[in-house]
Amino acid sequence: MKKLVCVLLAVMMIMTVACASACSVSSIQKATLKGMVNTANAAIRAAVRTAQLTPYDDVALMLATVDGIIRPVKAYAAKIGAQVGCTYTAYEVDGRTVMVDPLYVININ
Repeated sequence: MKKLVCVLLAVMMIMTVACASACSVSSIQKATLKGMVNTANAAIRAAVRTAQLTPYDDVALMLATVDGIIRPVKAYAAKIGAQVGCTYTAYEVDGRTVMVDPLYVININ
């Protein structure tokens, strides 16, 4: 009986350590995510600025572009177990106030 308890405890300890090392986010993944967020925010600013400078109404195109920029960043964050949030910022585009959502990293385990 003692052997069984010892074996079970040893297996539980090994599984705990293995899961902790496998579940943690590496520094490379953290740096990659932060770089992706910074790149996405620069691309979002560029999309907004382009929409502001064009003479025609392209708000829908700009918002679709922003969604396309954000989607892979959120997917990567979810894949590594991190969280990325959006803080809506108001921009004046084509005579309208448009809320655009730059990204920021909430939580990296």
